[in-house]
Amino acid sequence: MECLICADSITHARMGVNACRACAAFYKRTNTEFGKLKCKGGEDNCREKNPKTTCRKCRLTRFREVLEKAREKSTDEDEKVSSQALFTVNKTKMPPNFPALYDCEPSTSRTPLLDRLRKGYSLMCLIRYSGEIANRSKGDKQTEIRIGKLVLVRASYSTILHHTKLCREGVKAFANQAFDDFRELDDESKEFIIETVRGCCGTLDGAYRAAHHFPNKDDV
Repeated sequence: MECLICADSITHARMGVNACRACAAFYKRTNTEFGKLKCKGGEDNCREKNPKTTCRKCRLTRFREVLEKAREKSTDEDEKVSSQALFTVNKTKMPPNFPALYDCEPSTSRTPLLDRLRKGYSLMCLIRYSGEIANRSKGDKQTEIRIGKLVLVRASYSTILHHTKLCREGVKAFANQAFDDFRELDDESKEFIIETVRGCCGTLDGAYRAAHHFPNKDDV
């Protein structure tokens, strides 16, 4: 891979794009000063001439363009992930006793909110499971780790990005199902809330799954 800003060779992406450490640090340091910068050549095209000797303004402009394109692509992929996950439900063989939204056991709760939370969590799991199955490759089968009926698949950089998007869509579906107030919010407010609470939701979900699959192991 190469940095999309300065064309240096890289082995890891930074800030969600193919950028080297120096360019990522440069962006964080100078982004707030963009309005004060001026192109040293006066034509705002330094990078086109030589990406390795570009001025500060052209370098920052290029980084901002790369980030904007990445955000647009991410939005398009999020919509595809969500629709693909829901479409795959009908084609996916669900595991035994999977708590799908459509076959929940009758609830004995007298609290409507708890019922909605339960159905929302079930929908979140369904979206994540079907999306992960749809993204599973033949190579994953060879690296699976099986513990009883539990199947673990090794994560990679490319799959983490996909699963992060699935998780975000799952949390959004959960909130839409469980909370009337959330459904009435505009999209920007919803995205802000999801990004704010997604880490907490992941921690709670992980703790629940650990307790469910390893009930007698406190060290998991």
